[in-house]
Amino acid sequence: MLAYEFKVFVPFGMPKKSADKLTACFQVKTAWHAIFRMYNQMGLSKGINSSTGFLLLNVPAEGVAVTHLGPALGLSSRSLSRSLNNLEEKGWIERRADTLDKRMVRVFLTPLGLRFRKEASQTVKAFHRFLQSKWSPEEWALLENLLKQLPELASSFSAQHTAYSQAPNSPNTTSYEFSLEH
Repeated sequence: MLAYEFKVFVPFGMPKKSADKLTACFQVKTAWHAIFRMYNQMGLSKGINSSTGFLLLNVPAEGVAVTHLGPALGLSSRSLSRSLNNLEEKGWIERRADTLDKRMVRVFLTPLGLRFRKEASQTVKAFHRFLQSKWSPEEWALLENLLKQLPELASSFSAQHTAYSQAPNSPNTTSYEFSLEH
């Protein structure tokens, strides 16, 4: 087993004592927001932001049903609708009725949308290579493995927590006390 010393990012102005109690969730969220801000800053001159870029990256050549995009990207229907309207106004996407099911609307990239998706893809891949260059292959493999496990673990925890909160006095439940203290 490899041993690692993890350096904790301490937000500006946060006392060291508080920083010692940061959770993994806080660290993941802080890292994601830093990446999100970086992509927003890089896309500013092209009129593209992180949400738009990820949306473009997730529209396949054969199009995708609008109802599948929101959950896949973690967007509410309101945010998705606003993003799609914005992309349609820019001429980057078009919406068409599904050929088999006229009730379903599919999103397709236009040639302009394909160009911006290519740029977004190149940026994401460049950042990926940059990150890989900063860690050893073992560290990179560990990071990928841990990150791949997070969605399933969050779902598992949520299912357990929901079950416990719905039946707090049930004899088959266990009471958990959560704390940031070590």
